[in-house]
Amino acid sequence: MACITQKERLYLRELAKKQREYASLPEMEEKEKAWFDLNMGRPAVPPVVVETWTFGQDMMPEGILRCTSPKAREMEYRLLKQIREYELIHDDKVVPKEYPVDYRVEIDEFGIPVEERHAVDAQGRSVGYEYHSPIRDLEEDFHLLKPAALEIDRRGTQEEAQLAEEVLGDILPVTLRGIPPIIAMPWQASRLLGLEGMMLSMYDCPKAMHKLMAYLTENQIRIMEAYEREGILTLNNRNQETGMSSYGFTEELPRGREEGIRQAAFRKEEGSGRAVFSKEEGGNCLGDIWLWAEAEETASISPEMFREFFLPYMARACSRVGLIYYGCCEPMERNWPGLVQAIPNIRKVSVSPFSNQEQMGEMLRGTGIVFSRKPLANYLSIAGSFDEDAWTDHIRETLQAARGCQCEIIMRDIYQVGNLGKVRRAVELAKGLALQFTA
Repeated sequence: MACITQKERLYLRELAKKQREYASLPEMEEKEKAWFDLNMGRPAVPPVVVETWTFGQDMMPEGILRCTSPKAREMEYRLLKQIREYELIHDDKVVPKEYPVDYRVEIDEFGIPVEERHAVDAQGRSVGYEYHSPIRDLEEDFHLLKPAALEIDRRGTQEEAQLAEEVLGDILPVTLRGIPPIIAMPWQASRLLGLEGMMLSMYDCPKAMHKLMAYLTENQIRIMEAYEREGILTLNNRNQETGMSSYGFTEELPRGREEGIRQAAFRKEEGSGRAVFSKEEGGNCLGDIWLWAEAEETASISPEMFREFFLPYMARACSRVGLIYYGCCEPMERNWPGLVQAIPNIRKVSVSPFSNQEQMGEMLRGTGIVFSRKPLANYLSIAGSFDEDAWTDHIRETLQAARGCQCEIIMRDIYQVGNLGKVRRAVELAKGLALQFTA
């Protein structure tokens, strides 16, 4: 506790109580039910969610933080973010009833470093980057690649969780959180080869390209299995993100065993009364969790090449987990029939502005797979007044295309808004339209 002052501790506890107050509101139970209905294929009003970290300078400006010690400041940021999102944005996120601490995990993906070079804007924010790809010739340099390795800082994780428990644990239960990284082998290939190198390798050395994809798939599965084997895999079937700020409330997971025996939480140590973190016997399985998978880097290749070089490998990795949220910004309609056949555990699919939402609506209608729409960010990120009529028309088009589908609206990639009021107004309009379309 030496790293957090008494004044900071009292303030953090005030924030925790405020979060608990919001989490206990009746509307949170209503939101939870709506998410369950959506994800389970029952009639549901499309939820509307805003991903706020991209415009953090507006959502969480530096001046609002009162704590000065690093640990207290980190905890303050997390608590205050939940509070401000509810008070200022009021979207369909469910305010959490707990305070999660992530397992500290370091992953050496390839055995060789991949350098990132970042560009910054006038405010000093990182707005673009490129990879200095270490593989220049795939056939000659393949030997440089090593099996993925995972290192868990159990002591550091325990200390962070213990600190949170001592400060907040009697107000918000402290839990540990561990979910494997996204299934994104095309992205990994583009980091190793560069996007141009990845594209050319499919023509110049197709056998080596298949060898690379097999290697990346084995690495992905090795990391996923390590989470399971090391006992750091946690459930995400309630108020946790599955991918792209979509939430995982479902009755379909976990599979086969009672959830309660696999929840990690603090208990009181007999005799001393000291809170220690423990996990009941049993452990979670990969088949019990959601995972996000995407292949955005393949957007410009043909469906035939996608099926040859990427789909079998994506499908193999996806088959190891319970449910999949699939996609990011890639146009989805061209590959969708083959995707859903090869990866039948897809339960949500990204319908980005680069997808044909009318075609996706036709293909998803009646399937129970969630039409996860990401509207154009321009309506909120362009400087000036908010064009309510244009935004309304944009959302109406989505809801019309998604009639008969399970639908959610996820507002992402908004990098600057200035006025948070227009974000709240956009949410109000979208929620109102969603209610009209399902009335």
